[in-house]
Amino acid sequence: MESATQSKQAGFTERIPELDGLRGIAIGSVLYFHCFAQVIADPLRGWIYPLTVPGRGGWAGVDLFFVLSGFLIGGILLDSRESTNYFKVFYTRRFFRIVPAYLALLVAYYGISAAATFGEIPQLQWEEAWSVPWYVLVLFLHNFWVAISRSWYPLPLSILWSLAVEEQFYLTLPWLVRFQKPKRAMRIALECVFLAICVRLLCWKLMNVFPTYWSVLMPCRMDSLLLGFVGAVIWRDEEWRARFARQKSLHRVLLLALASGFPVLAWRTDRTTERWGLTIGLTWIAAFQFCFLMYAMLHKDGILGWFLRRKWLGWLGGIAYGVYLFHRLIMQTFSGLVWHWNGDVQIKTPWQLALHLLMMAGMLGFCKLLFVYYEKPFLKRGHQVRYEFAEMSEPVVAKVEEATASVG
Repeated sequence: MESATQSKQAGFTERIPELDGLRGIAIGSVLYFHCFAQVIADPLRGWIYPLTVPGRGGWAGVDLFFVLSGFLIGGILLDSRESTNYFKVFYTRRFFRIVPAYLALLVAYYGISAAATFGEIPQLQWEEAWSVPWYVLVLFLHNFWVAISRSWYPLPLSILWSLAVEEQFYLTLPWLVRFQKPKRAMRIALECVFLAICVRLLCWKLMNVFPTYWSVLMPCRMDSLLLGFVGAVIWRDEEWRARFARQKSLHRVLLLALASGFPVLAWRTDRTTERWGLTIGLTWIAAFQFCFLMYAMLHKDGILGWFLRRKWLGWLGGIAYGVYLFHRLIMQTFSGLVWHWNGDVQIKTPWQLALHLLMMAGMLGFCKLLFVYYEKPFLKRGHQVRYEFAEMSEPVVAKVEEATASVG
């Protein structure tokens, strides 16, 4: 869930607005799923049913985040793999990018729950608030907790499973990039994409009664992240990048072919589509998103590039991390205070929908302020630690720093 980066090998140093646009699509899909499709209930759902149907596949926005993270973080690692302080700088910057907002979420969540207990506000006294062990939160193991407890509760923290997947991925990818040449690392990544499919098929065979819980484990989702990394390797090889760019028509055909199966696999409407959606389907969806990313990067002059460069979409992509962390907490708190609900949000009337949309607008404003006055200073603090190269000139080092500055 990173912001747009640059590549010295690709011959540019400006910010890539198309990547912020893709992040805007990713977080918009998640919001559509969690804050609209999932919460609209009867009788309102019967009136606006066509608007809720597309949102049922919005959960795949998380997989788009994974592909983008693999592309962006993989690119940073490839650009800095020869630095003498490679691991120190990478993990320092990851800490200042991830941890401050993460801690803010935990403080807000447990603070609200504690204040509600002492203030006797039952609708905010979430019974499951203290059920997650402290070490799960400290060690970014929430995906394991979901798989073991077989529960998404507490809901405001349920989104942390994907953050845990990314953090666990960061423990492995830097080592692969550091000690393997890029093309060899790409081959290993592609082998692990196939391995992820095998792991999910095995899990389905052994634990098919709990598919949505084991599917949050990192080995089950590493294909999305690794396909993004494959894209980073391709993007940094001029010959491969040019070869991809020449195959525009074939690229379009492949996109359409992959897109044709996306709705069925993403919606998982019954047991059969759930089986294929959670095994082979996750890789199918990741492959579509990988092709979508590469097409957006290679062909910026078309209607897709125009759309991804829209300022409002880039604005949303720029605050995606904070929105992703806080949207469920703000939704649950708002529904508790306004409608006195102490459980799942259910929007049943046009009046409730209007207030709900107003809440979402306020949430976006809050997350923008959070980014500007809280997250951004920590990002700058992280970038005070700079990559050092033993045999590179100062101008080249400066280019590498500039190429990674916008990702934290």
